[in-house]
Amino acid sequence: MNDLCILLEYSPSGILILLVVSIAFSLAVFLIIRSLVLWYWKVDVIVKNQVDQTALLQQQNLLLAEQTKLLKSIDSKSGNSPIDPNREPIRP
Repeated sequence: MNDLCILLEYSPSGILILLVVSIAFSLAVFLIIRSLVLWYWKVDVIVKNQVDQTALLQQQNLLLAEQTKLLKSIDSKSGNSPIDPNREPIRP
């Protein structure tokens, strides 16, 4: 054990080895703590839900675009003008 301490204290390569080991240890501790925090706050579940919601919204947008296209084609065939929501209804 004393030989290792002496080697690490006096040689430049020993300092480099100590630096690399310290960085590796710090990185390992960081990754462990990070995974615990992500697990505790359920971040992976939240991200999965957001991905699912995005896919559903994209599918909904495609369906709405298709529906709008269909309604416009029906409206143009019937010759009616687009409905104005501010227009008074026609009363008999």
